[in-house]
Amino acid sequence: MNLHRVNLPGFRAVIATASKRDVVHLKSLLRSYPFMRVVAEVHEAAHAIDMIRYHQPDVLFVDAQLPGVRGIDLVEAVRIHGLDPEVILLAAGAESAVEAFEIGALDYLIKIPGRQRFHVAINRLLERVEPVAEISCEQPTTPGLIIKSSSQFRLVPFADIHAITASDKLTEIWTAESSYLSDDSIDKLETRLPR
Repeated sequence: MNLHRVNLPGFRAVIATASKRDVVHLKSLLRSYPFMRVVAEVHEAAHAIDMIRYHQPDVLFVDAQLPGVRGIDLVEAVRIHGLDPEVILLAAGAESAVEAFEIGALDYLIKIPGRQRFHVAINRLLERVEPVAEISCEQPTTPGLIIKSSSQFRLVPFADIHAITASDKLTEIWTAESSYLSDDSIDKLETRLPR
């Protein structure tokens, strides 16, 4: 997996679906995750491979049935070209679920997914790909720690963190103005902090 990041973990996403309604819905769900950036929308199979090769996304949201090609076949073609984005397959029903997991899809969502089910898929992405790498990106961002706070993700700048405490299964990140609960263990958060 080739993640494009600066200090803030960032995931480049391509949405491949013929339905503009699906694109609008996915983008509205993705607004809750500031580290996710949609870099391209693909509505036709004929342009999909070129667009995916050009943008080299970290995450590919792909419709199980694009006009002219099955989403699973598109994923296999992308991999033949040496790209290996995380794949979240979208379908009208459960008919392609088994095939999705056979090709190693990260998740399978019934269109149009609700916010809670979509959150589960994003959590799977974060669990599979630990967001710690740093490489150049177009615009600089504040270095910080991404934490899950309720159903939202939040950037807490490293410079603002005064302390991190743990009790039971929750971790609390303390700043001068507030504190934030995180689902991550203190050990997992420690790996994402600068030395």
